[in-house]
Amino acid sequence: MIGVVKIGGASGNKLEPLMRELSGRTAKGEKWVLVHGASGIMDELCLKQGLEIHIITSPTGYRSRL
Repeated sequence: MIGVVKIGGASGNKLEPLMRELSGRTAKGEKWVLVHGASGIMDELCLKQGLEIHIITSPTGYRSRL
């Protein structure tokens, strides 16, 4: 079996604890796919390219980049 972990991409997230845990698990033979949300990096890239960031909010209050 292969596990999937999605890391939230917000700026300021502390990734080290998760990386240590996944490192230990893979060293024991577990298989994992790691996916990064990229939101903080995407915001930086858009700003550097002069692209406007459009944020939408769902009726339940969840915010997403459009």
